[in-house]
Amino acid sequence: MKKLCTLLLVLSLHGAALAQCTELFWSEYSDGAGNDKYLEIFNPTAGSIDLSEYAITRFRNGGTLTDQGVCSNCWVTPLQGTLASGDVFVVMNGQVDDVPIGGGSTSPGVNATLRTYADFFDCTTPYLPGGTATLSEECYGGPNGNLEGSVTYMNGDDAIALLKKRPAAGATATLFIASPVGSGTASSFNWDVIDLIGEIGYRPTTAWRSLPGADGKYGTSGVWITARNTLIRKPGVQSGVTTNPNGFNALAQWDTLGRNLSYSLGWHVVDAPCHSLTAAGRHVRSVAQVSFFPNPVSQNSHFVLNAVTSPIMQVVVRDIQGRSLRTLQFTDRALRRRLSAEGLVPGLYLIDVHAENQAQATLKLVVH
Repeated sequence: MKKLCTLLLVLSLHGAALAQCTELFWSEYSDGAGNDKYLEIFNPTAGSIDLSEYAITRFRNGGTLTDQGVCSNCWVTPLQGTLASGDVFVVMNGQVDDVPIGGGSTSPGVNATLRTYADFFDCTTPYLPGGTATLSEECYGGPNGNLEGSVTYMNGDDAIALLKKRPAAGATATLFIASPVGSGTASSFNWDVIDLIGEIGYRPTTAWRSLPGADGKYGTSGVWITARNTLIRKPGVQSGVTTNPNGFNALAQWDTLGRNLSYSLGWHVVDAPCHSLTAAGRHVRSVAQVSFFPNPVSQNSHFVLNAVTSPIMQVVVRDIQGRSLRTLQFTDRALRRRLSAEGLVPGLYLIDVHAENQAQATLKLVVH
């Protein structure tokens, strides 16, 4: 990958949202332990999409974007491949091995099992045969922090944008990036932001959080949302964010699973009329057919889960922030489970159901 000493990124943040189900958008985000980090892109359209028209940019530590579209402290990863209708594309940190980074510290390689879900590995050059770039130069962005570098070394306080090439007729300036196929040549494009996680130009304290602070931002109050967490886009979201928010409220469009939990990695469920694979595809897990009652349930009472086709083998109860409260494992092959709500204070809870056939479902339970 060719390194460029100066990076001019010219982006457009549209004033109006994209039409529903007409463009790619983020479907999952994970900041896991070590370098177990990935981004998932979903195709809600009726046709396949050429990903060479797209790229990802990470605005590191509050990286900015001027009115003229020039960014600072932003790193770019061009994409390649084809994304089928209703399918997802998983961009994952490509670090295979544990790498010493000085001072007795080590940058850990990505979990081998997690890597099997990747469609595209970000930052692999240091580990390819004949690669000469160092980890710092190729993955962390080099000495001036403005070179191409890995977008998947995010840690909760970086805005991340999904980009699409703008038609030449609309060009006003250029973005110089290395060829995604490693030919050593640079191409010049303008790019539009078609989806955004975070707020460009703002660096929260550790992560974007669950509550607004005195400034109206979500960077100082409440629990961490974008750090040490897995986020899944809500099924009702059918298009990306194309304006830079004045305060990024992640919980408005994302559900949280907790750290190192990737139950839905490789598939995404979205409401009609968007197209969504639910029973086929390389990574797709089927959705468990489960009903439950009563809902709402009284505090210190019980509720019942009924599976239609496959025994329920595990149930995880989480709070609305995605934090796991209790995990129940079962050895008998029962379709019906009677569970206690004892100890759950009034509020909304997420109930993750895992069936024997690997199907899964997430239900919302109200305790009053």
